[in-house]
Amino acid sequence: MIDAWIQILCIDFGENNTDWDNWLAFVFLAWGTHWLPDIIAEFWDGEAEKVVDELYAQFATELPRYQILARIVFLESGLKHCAETTEPVPHRPPRAPIDAIKHPTSGSRVQQHVKRLFGDQAQWLKQVRECRFVDLPADVRCPRYRVIEEMPIFLVVHLFSGRRRFGDFHSALKQFADRSRWKVVILSLDTAVSLEFGNLMQGTVSWETLTTLYLSGRVSATLCGPPCETFSEARFTEAPVGTGKWPRPLRSAERLFGLEALNMRELRQCAVGSAFFLQCAWALCVHIAQGEMFVAEHPATPFDPNRPSIWTSPLIQLLLQLPTLKLHHVAQFRWGATAVKPTGLLVLDMPFFHKDIYAEVLSDVVKPTAAAIGQDASGQFKTARHKEYPPQFCRALANAFAQQFSRLVSKGQCRTEAPANVALDEWISSAEQASEVIRQGANWLPDFQDL
Repeated sequence: MIDAWIQILCIDFGENNTDWDNWLAFVFLAWGTHWLPDIIAEFWDGEAEKVVDELYAQFATELPRYQILARIVFLESGLKHCAETTEPVPHRPPRAPIDAIKHPTSGSRVQQHVKRLFGDQAQWLKQVRECRFVDLPADVRCPRYRVIEEMPIFLVVHLFSGRRRFGDFHSALKQFADRSRWKVVILSLDTAVSLEFGNLMQGTVSWETLTTLYLSGRVSATLCGPPCETFSEARFTEAPVGTGKWPRPLRSAERLFGLEALNMRELRQCAVGSAFFLQCAWALCVHIAQGEMFVAEHPATPFDPNRPSIWTSPLIQLLLQLPTLKLHHVAQFRWGATAVKPTGLLVLDMPFFHKDIYAEVLSDVVKPTAAAIGQDASGQFKTARHKEYPPQFCRALANAFAQQFSRLVSKGQCRTEAPANVALDEWISSAEQASEVIRQGANWLPDFQDL
C-alpha cells in the first residue's frame, strides 16, 4: 500500500518537482486526516482497519512536511512551558492584622462531641468489617417440625411476605408439597396478611414467639425480603422539574443505619428498616447454627460503592466468609417482571439453588425497557408495583425449596423433631390458619407503617 501511495505522489505526477511535492504532501496529509477514517470505518475485516491506519502513520512520518509540522508543534509546546507565570493573587484581600488579643473562643461557636451509638456507627461498622471467623459452625441437619405416618413435615417461615394472593410463594410451595413425600406448614407473616400474627416489630408477641421457635430448632426454612424502602437506589434519582416533596437518601455505605440531619419520620423509617434487616440477619445466624435453608431477597448490589446495601454491609460480608452461604444476582424479568429488576438472593445451604430457580425461567421472555424508578401518570411511585414477586418467580423460589426438601428426605438427612410444646404448637396452628386466607381485593401495604 505504501508503494501505491509513492507511485501516485512521486511518479504519476512527475519526479523532482518540488512545488508538486509540497502540494501533494499537503493534500495527502489532509486526505489521511479527514477522509481515510471514513474509508476505514466501512471495513468489515477487524484487522485490516488497524493495518491500514498503521501503514498510513508509517508513511506520513517520512514526509518532510509532516516532520516540519511536528517540529512546530513541539517548539510551541516548549514555549508554553517557558512562559513566565504571575504570582497567584488571593480571591479576596487579606484581613488586616489586629493587635488586640482575643479569647480563642470569643468569635467561634463551641462544639462538644456527644458520644452517640447512632453518630459513631461508622467506627462500629468498620470494626465488624475487620472481624474474621476463627472456626466454622458444625454441620447440622434440617429439623423436622413433626412426623405423621412417617411423612416429615417442615415448618417454613416467610417473613415480610406481603399480601396473600393466588400464585404467590405460599401457594406454589403447597402445590409442590402435595405431590411429594413430605408436607409443609407455611407461615406467611406480614401485616397485610394478619395484624395479629404478621406484626414483626421487636417486642411483639409474634416476634417473641418466632424467636422461641427459631432457638428451639423447629423452623426448617426461612424466606425473607426485608423492606428495601430506605435502602432503595430510587432515592438517589433527581426530582422531576416542578415536583415539591421528593424522597431523599437516608443511608450511605459508610453510615448504613442512617445519615445525620434526618427528620423524625425519616429516623423512624430508618429504625424500622434497620431492625427488620437485623432480624433477618439474626434468623440467618440461627439457621447457620441450628441447620438448613434460608433465602433472603433484596435489591441487587449497587454499582456505586458509596450507596447503601445490606449485601455490602459488614455483617453480611462477614457471614459470606462461610462456604455454605452464597449471594446470587438475578434479573426478575426472566420470570415475568415488567421491569428488569436486578435482585440479590442470599442463600444458605442450598447448593443447587441456581439450577432450581432457572428450571422455572420463562423461555420466551423479552427484556423490558421500562424503568421502575420515578412516578407514573397517576403520581404513584413505579417501585411500588414491583414490591411483589411475579407468580413465576414465586414458583421458582418454591421449586428451589421443594427440590432441596426432597433431596434431604431421600438421603435421610433430617434430624429428629424438637420436643412437643403445646403453647408453641397452638400458636403455629393459629398463625397457619391466618396465613391460609387469601382475601379478594387485598391491597399491598407500604414498607413503613409506623405501627
